Amino acid sequence: MKLKYYLLALILGTTTATTKAQDYDFGLFGGASFYNGDLYPGFSNGAANAFKGFRPAIGGIARYNFHPNFSVRGNLNLGYVAYYDKYGNKGTLREKRNLSFHSPIVEVSATLEVNFMKYIAGTRKYKFAPYGFVGFGLTYMNPKAWLDGERYALRKYVTEQEKVGSTYSVIQPVIPIGLGIKYNYKQDWTIGAEFGWRKMFTDYLDDVSGHYTGGNSNSLDDRLGNRSGSPIAAGTKRGNPDTEDSYFFVGFTITKTIRPYSCR
Repeated sequence: MKLKYYLLALILGTTTATTKAQDYDFGLFGGASFYNGDLYPGFSNGAANAFKGFRPAIGGIARYNFHPNFSVRGNLNLGYVAYYDKYGNKGTLREKRNLSFHSPIVEVSATLEVNFMKYIAGTRKYKFAPYGFVGFGLTYMNPKAWLDGERYALRKYVTEQEKVGSTYSVIQPVIPIGLGIKYNYKQDWTIGAEFGWRKMFTDYLDDVSGHYTGGNSNSLDDRLGNRSGSPIAAGTKRGNPDTEDSYFFVGFTITKTIRPYSCR
């Protein structure tokens, strides 16, 4: 008999918590974007190198909380990624390679957010939670580079052998994966911090992947493809075609919860 009442109380309690979690969050993201690819050296030439590619990023958030542990979330993120061999790789072969790029990042994505602890904004009990997220998105990218004071959209030029007769799209699918932490600091207001990786399916976010064409002429294709100042034989490795590029968003969020009832 006691077991029956216990199970009934558990069901009612779970139902109540789930009902209270059915609300909406709207807010903003602010932080930085950076990338990992054929130009990014990581920590290989000093810790400061890892931060030279950071650029400002902003975004918007819309989230539906359908359970204390689960939410679905829509994101619009605006960022920028860039790297320059000559600035980040002093004294290395990368400095001699002298390649560079910069690109906007415009991402629209939908993610499933999983709270590792129950979270309901506006309550005393469930006001803090670490979380993870995964989803799917589309990103606009357009890598460009400066040459003799002019800026060129690199996808239009045959900068390496693999681009002969083909190019890549400016719209690319991505898989957002990340971790964060959120805290309900005042009534329906939540602040948080998160780190998100974007898995890409292209190696051309930086327009570098394969091998030199060996053209070594004065054409724009050859000058943009080989910026070392010296002739390079066809087939010489220019990047690493075995790995794809990726990018990151890291920063802080602030959201306001909107619901048709009051939490206690």
